[in-house]
Amino acid sequence: MKPVNPNRDGLMPVALEHYQYMWDHLDRKYFDEWGCLDGVAVTVGPVETAGLLIDYQNFFIGFYEAPDRIKSLLEVTTESILRWVGAQEKANGRLKQLIVIDHMPAQVSAEQFEEFCFPYLERVFREYAHAVRLYHNEGNVHHVLTRIADLGADIFHFGIDAGVAKKAIGDRVILMGNIHPVNVLLNRSPAEVEETSRSCLMTAAPGGNFILSSAGGLAPGTPKENIEAMGRAASLWP
Repeated sequence: MKPVNPNRDGLMPVALEHYQYMWDHLDRKYFDEWGCLDGVAVTVGPVETAGLLIDYQNFFIGFYEAPDRIKSLLEVTTESILRWVGAQEKANGRLKQLIVIDHMPAQVSAEQFEEFCFPYLERVFREYAHAVRLYHNEGNVHHVLTRIADLGADIFHFGIDAGVAKKAIGDRVILMGNIHPVNVLLNRSPAEVEETSRSCLMTAAPGGNFILSSAGGLAPGTPKENIEAMGRAASLWP
């Protein structure tokens, strides 16, 4: 395997064409006032990409039976992700925001995290130190939580208990979360969403370094009223 060419391989050229089409045709307010696309790059991380490429089962077995081959694969996926982010930067302008989505640290031991996850994620964040870097992982990362703050991300978009995250790393990284997108934002009433949001703010907002948000991607059909309720709770804090 060799690192990808974002201008030729897979669906990446299609995505880049879509970005260019939006730059050419969207009303400028979406860029100038909303910040859409402007200096933004989004990618799945190198570790999760590796698992997707060879199947998670093979990836995990490889930790034990072929660790050197797994690391060689991770070198390829890391370089590929860096090229993909670079192509997005060329399309959307010098990076202001980099969003990296990688759930693999929630699925491995602390020792495996250090060997097979940390070096590769950290390299991506280090390469783009000039941008605001957001790491998304709403999985169970209690066992590696303190090391999450060492990855080089400015913002950690999380899903674990807000109090635990605040106490462990709230002074080292901006926390972003953690209203459950299904249990709360999809299935509760606006009043319940607002109350849950206020409770989250009471736990995680004191001292700053906190952004109220869903814990993950919004579920299809999420009521607009519930999103507004979360925003209302934030606007009324403290």
